[in-house]
Amino acid sequence: ERREASSPDGISLPLWQNHHVDYMALGHYHSYEAKQIDGRGVSVYAGCPAGRGFDECGKKGYVLLTISDEKLSHEFVELKGRVLHRIEVSVATCASLLDIEQAILDATKEIEKQDALRIELHGAPMADIKIMPSVLEKRLSDRFWFVRIKDHTSAIKSTDDYLYDTSLAGVFVRAVYAKETNPERRERIIKCGLAALRGEEIAE
Repeated sequence: ERREASSPDGISLPLWQNHHVDYMALGHYHSYEAKQIDGRGVSVYAGCPAGRGFDECGKKGYVLLTISDEKLSHEFVELKGRVLHRIEVSVATCASLLDIEQAILDATKEIEKQDALRIELHGAPMADIKIMPSVLEKRLSDRFWFVRIKDHTSAIKSTDDYLYDTSLAGVFVRAVYAKETNPERRERIIKCGLAALRGEEIAE
């Protein structure tokens, strides 16, 4: 979230320009951010030293001030330790719970094992999947220190929904609509094609 010229503390930063301010320490926000006041001064949110909930995600640390030749400088020093992450994962290309698990692993492959995650699932899957957050959490429990799954998915897409989809399934459905005008035959072709894309055996 970007902080504008007026801080939530009621401080209007432009009013402090050319007032010989070197460093303005601001609070309230729990993540580091620095913003220039003028050519000399800087305002800084140091953040908090550690995340305490999933509204305090990302790297945490403290601000180190250095005075050299009568000039003040600052740097953010990250505290090594457990980091909290809030990750959104799309299930639009998933046709099974295993597919969803793999999508989560792909989205979190750069995250350390010691970290804590809140995974938010979004979109509509390619098949009628019963989303089971507790099962996914258990499967991922050895991969991370803590995992919480939140299901924000919607119902499986109808054929018409794929007309506006950017996935391979969407490309396929639009191609069938362009070539096949018979509604019944078109529906059978799409049904078989989507099943093939999901890796399922085609019955007809």
